[in-house]
Amino acid sequence: MNISIYIFFLLNIFVLGWYLHIEKVMAPLVRIGCYLISFIFVHDWTNILASNLNYLELPNKLSLNLIFVMNKVILLPIASILLLEVFLQEKNYVKKIIVIIIGTLIMVCLDYSNSWLKIIQYHHWGMEKSLLLWFCFGNLLYGLLHLFIYLEKKENP
Repeated sequence: MNISIYIFFLLNIFVLGWYLHIEKVMAPLVRIGCYLISFIFVHDWTNILASNLNYLELPNKLSLNLIFVMNKVILLPIASILLLEVFLQEKNYVKKIIVIIIGTLIMVCLDYSNSWLKIIQYHHWGMEKSLLLWFCFGNLLYGLLHLFIYLEKKENP
């Protein structure tokens, strides 16, 4: 068996366990909405990169494909929710900007760890494109989070 399967399986369990044990700031419906948006974004960009642009080669082996799907369903969306929780806990704007930058770097590392462990293969896809993609994703998610919070406060004054 490939060791990357065990690494990502343990990483998924670790992120899910960490998420279940942290103090949550967001309301449950906001967390579900942010998870669904994260899941849709991750799923869509991998399909666009793989089928339309041919920047990404998906695995042919079943075990590697299951790990890749598990990363798309659990690891990346839950990691983005964790970063949103940390973002909301910070009160200082400088610390919030640092959380956005570190969150972008963490998401890029999680994304590229698939490539480093030979689960997926990138073709003509540089680190700068991945940084731009995850930075835009993070800002989109932070903006939608504030929209959800605004709408929740508007309903329940």
